[in-house]
Amino acid sequence: EQVFAIGSPVGFEATVVTGIVSALDRTEVLANRQLPVIQLDAAINFGNSGGPLFNLRGELVGIATARSRRGEGIGFAIPIDRVRLFLRALQEGKGGRSGTVGVVLDIAPEIAELVTPLGFHSGITVSEVDAGAPAKEAGLAVGDVIVALRGRRHDELDPSPRGRARFAQLFGETIRSLLPGEAIAVTVVRPSKTGERGELIELELTVEAANEREQALIDAEELLGLYLDPDVEVPTIRELVPGAPVSAVPGAARALRGATISSLFLEDVDTLAELGAGLERLRGWSGPGGRIAITFTTAQGQPIPLSAYPLSQRP
Repeated sequence: EQVFAIGSPVGFEATVVTGIVSALDRTEVLANRQLPVIQLDAAINFGNSGGPLFNLRGELVGIATARSRRGEGIGFAIPIDRVRLFLRALQEGKGGRSGTVGVVLDIAPEIAELVTPLGFHSGITVSEVDAGAPAKEAGLAVGDVIVALRGRRHDELDPSPRGRARFAQLFGETIRSLLPGEAIAVTVVRPSKTGERGELIELELTVEAANEREQALIDAEELLGLYLDPDVEVPTIRELVPGAPVSAVPGAARALRGATISSLFLEDVDTLAELGAGLERLRGWSGPGGRIAITFTTAQGQPIPLSAYPLSQRP
């Protein structure tokens, strides 16, 4: 499709450039690595960012946002549907919320025997589907193995525990980057009840905004590098996120497993809701990395005050 971008490249106001759409749903481009963008071959330069992208019918199809530094004629635009969803989320007070579809994934089950006969190398098993959640409405079922997102396979991963863990991480990052109302195509392999080869199924999940409790758990994972126990009211650490900065601290995993978060920014924290409020403020002003003041209380009741706790880099 031919498109036109309007902007002020290098100071030349009201400049119109033209090109064609080269690809849709291109990821790994912007700071939010999972945000899908339009790739085009129009000459996008400094000053085009934020300008409109039109098609031949005069319809607004995107907002020019970036260009590739590695080659000429490779520009990117945010799809207008995503812009509309973002504005609606702001109006509804959900602009800072992560996306969710209401599933729990399990890296433990072996998947090779199920997915390999259908030509797939990696995936992740669905262990729980919340009643009334988008995943349930779309037809996702317990035992399904997710093998592709947006039609993209991840053959760089294997069916080993490490490969399954990485696939689960990719799924989580992708869903959380989406806005309420945004849809994503997923491919699953469903086990046969008769012992025959699994069935390949295409589904479309419509994302909803995380509630306050879910957002607190997500922010603890993404910002603090901590998996919290979702079944208790007091913020209790289940384990450290592999690869998070805190996991590189000697003895941190042993000391923090089962500990609670008792203060953040020198303010007492007694509940997951209070932690969530603090992390919401942190999410609003923190960049990649950084350090904060936080206090943990071990399972034995010993306080561990830290004045320079290392934050994780958000995806």
